[in-house]
Amino acid sequence: MSPLQVAQEMKALLAARAWTGGAAKVFASVHITAHGQQLAISNFRLPMALVQVGSSSSDPEEPGFLTQKFVIIVVAAVAGDEVGENVITGAHRASATASEGAGLGQVEVELKAAIRDLGPAAGLTLQLVSESDMGAGEIPEIPYSAYRSYTFSAFCVTDAA
Repeated sequence: MSPLQVAQEMKALLAARAWTGGAAKVFASVHITAHGQQLAISNFRLPMALVQVGSSSSDPEEPGFLTQKFVIIVVAAVAGDEVGENVITGAHRASATASEGAGLGQVEVELKAAIRDLGPAAGLTLQLVSESDMGAGEIPEIPYSAYRSYTFSAFCVTDAA
């Protein structure tokens, strides 16, 4: 698969991901973007996932292949406390399968499960390379919000038909 195809598969899989044990979608918004955290996220419903195609490096032994990085930024917002605990742990959820009130930690579990499922389904080897700090309350237009970036590495083709 090409990097674009992998990003499209990530977007489709995340958009379709339902909470474990339920039918409600985990992510209210999923987008492929070059803007990342600079995007005006107040225009979108949360929780959301932003998929970015990151840097890549070619394989010296296999010139038609490259190691491609993908960054997924997850944003959640949960009101109700001054220190940002609710947005990480979740609060005020109508049920265990409702996205409204889900904390970043709860959404993270579903994100990782979705990406884990994508690898074998698409014939990919995906590896979680790094996770950023949780940035709680740092998005000015959405109080009680938090975000975290996840960097994945995949083996891709340089050209796909």
